[in-house]
Amino acid sequence: MCLVSIYLLKHIKRIESVQKRFTKRLPNISHLGYIERLKAIGLDSLELRRLHCDLLCTYKVLFGKLELDYTNMFVIRSQSATRGHSRKLFTRHCRTTARKHFFCERVIAPWNYLSVNNESLGSITSFKRLIKGSNLSQFVYYA
Repeated sequence: MCLVSIYLLKHIKRIESVQKRFTKRLPNISHLGYIERLKAIGLDSLELRRLHCDLLCTYKVLFGKLELDYTNMFVIRSQSATRGHSRKLFTRHCRTTARKHFFCERVIAPWNYLSVNNESLGSITSFKRLIKGSNLSQFVYYA
C-alpha cells in the first residue's frame, strides 16, 4: 500500500534512475532505451507500479478489504447517467491545491479512467488483471 507518493518530476526521475541504472547493466539489452529494456524483461516502471498499488488499495478500501471508512475519503456516484462505470469517484472541493497529491485525490482520475465491469470487481485477482491490462500511460511520466 503506497499512501505516500512522490509527485515532483525531479523526484520521480531520481527514483526511476535506480531501476534505470540496474537495467542498463543487464547483458544483451543494455543498448535499448529504458522503456524497451523494461518491456524486454517484463517489468513496469516504478512509477506505474506505484499507481497500480494505489488503485489496488482504492479497491480494497471501497470493497471493505481494509478496515477504513471510505466515506471520509471518497465521494462515490451511485448511479451512472453518463459515460463510465457506476463506481466513479468525485473530488471534494478545496480552495487550495494542497490536497491534490493526497492518496484520496491522486487516485480519482486513474480510477475513473478504468473500464470497470462487474466481473472485474468480483475479486482482487480479476481487478489486478484489469489494471495490468489497462493503458494508464497518461497518468505516469515513464509508461
